[in-house]
Amino acid sequence: MPFGLLGIPMVGAAAYAIVGRLLVAYWRRAKTRYVLTDRRAIIANTWPGTSVRSVDLQRAPMMSITIRRDGSGTLAFGESAASSGRYSTPGEMRRMDNAFVDIPDVASVREIATVTGRERR
Repeated sequence: MPFGLLGIPMVGAAAYAIVGRLLVAYWRRAKTRYVLTDRRAIIANTWPGTSVRSVDLQRAPMMSITIRRDGSGTLAFGESAASSGRYSTPGEMRRMDNAFVDIPDVASVREIATVTGRERR
């Protein structure tokens, strides 16, 4: 009986730690959309729940970029830029709320955001 009371929850927790967190991060990325306008960077997420965040490109104090070998990467705006880097868990992804995460050709997107922000000043 002791295994049934303690073993099953422990197996469930281990399964989540190994596989579940990766599935949650994948699902969240799949439900996130990014928009870059002439004034703002917009991040819309539909899971869990719906949230829309917007960063004013003129007022974003900083921008940071992480580029992988294939040219994809992450572009962080404002406060997220100070703590940017690759995330490995959904909790770490939450710290990147004001970031375009895992986007193709991230260097081109950064250039567009930088030029757009300068032109509006």
